[in-house]
Amino acid sequence: MQKEKVKKPVFIASQICWCGNASLVPFSEKYLACPACSTLISTGRMEDEYYEGTDEGQTLYGKDYWLKHVVQLGTPDIIARARLDLVERDIYWLRDILHYKLPPGNSLELGCCHGGSVFLMQEAGFNAIGTEMSPWLCELADKTFGIPMECGAFESLKFKESSFDVVSIFDVLEHLLDPVAAVTKIARILKDDGVLALQTPLCWGLEQGYERLKNQNANFLVHLKENEHLFLFTKESVQKLLLQAGFKYFQFEKQIFEYDMWLFASKSPLNRIETASVERHLLSSPKGRIVLGLLDLYRSLETPQQFDRNDQYKHEKEDSGITRPSLTLRLKNFIHKHVNLRFRR
Repeated sequence: MQKEKVKKPVFIASQICWCGNASLVPFSEKYLACPACSTLISTGRMEDEYYEGTDEGQTLYGKDYWLKHVVQLGTPDIIARARLDLVERDIYWLRDILHYKLPPGNSLELGCCHGGSVFLMQEAGFNAIGTEMSPWLCELADKTFGIPMECGAFESLKFKESSFDVVSIFDVLEHLLDPVAAVTKIARILKDDGVLALQTPLCWGLEQGYERLKNQNANFLVHLKENEHLFLFTKESVQKLLLQAGFKYFQFEKQIFEYDMWLFASKSPLNRIETASVERHLLSSPKGRIVLGLLDLYRSLETPQQFDRNDQYKHEKEDSGITRPSLTLRLKNFIHKHVNLRFRR
C-alpha cells in the first residue's frame, strides 16, 4: 500500500486588509501597507490549514514549533521558557493587570504558551484558564503548572458571553488569520467592565518606507516574518480594530520590550488601581504574598539603586535608568547561575 503524501503548505497572496481596504501599497518584498488604517499585511500567508497547530503534518504551531522552530529563530525552547518567562514577562504582565483588575474573577489567556502567566494569575486569586492549539502544548502546560487548558483554535472554542473579567492576548494578535473575528469574540465574552490585556509588535514609521527604516535599524523590522506575522499594527490601527470590535476605552502602558506595544482596553472607563490597594489585596492570602514577593524581587532587579524592601512597591517610572534589555539579561543570568549551581550539587 502506498503511503499517503503529506500535503505541503502553499503560499496564498493576501491582497486585503482586516479593515476591508483592498487598495494596498507595497512596503517590502513580503508586506503591503494599508493607507486606510496603517496596518502591514503579509503577502506570504499560507493556506488556513497550515495554522491549525496540530502536532502532526506540516502545520506551524505544533510541537516542532515550540521545540525546534523557535530555537532556529534564536530564542529558547518552550521547556526553558517555562522557567525563564515566569520571573520576566509573566510577572511583568501580572503586575500591570492587577492595576486594572483585582481578583477574584474569571480570566482567560489566548495562546498561553507554557501557561506560566495563567499560573501566576491563579496564584494572585483569579479563576484562570488558558488556550492553545497544540494538544502536546496543552498537556505540557497542565503538567508544568497544573492549569486548566482549552485545546483548539480560539474561534472554535465555546465560552459564555459576559463571563470573563480579564482576557489576555500576548504576542498572538499578529498571528491571527481573522483578527476582527477574534477580537469581536473577546469583546462578547468579556463582562461590561472586563479588561483586555494586549501585547503585540509595535509598527511605526511606515511613511518613511522600508529601505529608510532598514538603514536606521528600526527595531520592529525583526517582526517581518511573513508566514507567521500576518498583520502588524500601529497604535492607531490597533485602536481602530478594537473600536470596531466594541471596545471604547484604551490605555497604553510601558512595554517590557521596546519593539512591542502593551495596552489595556475595555467597554467601560478604565480606572487604574492604586499600588497600595493591590498590595493590601495580595497580602490578604498566602498565595498572594508569594506573588507580592515575586513583584518585590522583580522590582529589586529592575531598579536596584532605587529599591528598598521597606518601601512600597511603586509604579514604574518612565525615566528609570535600567533598560528593559538589561533587566532581561540580569534575570536570565540570575536564573542560569542558580540552575548551574543546582546541577553541580
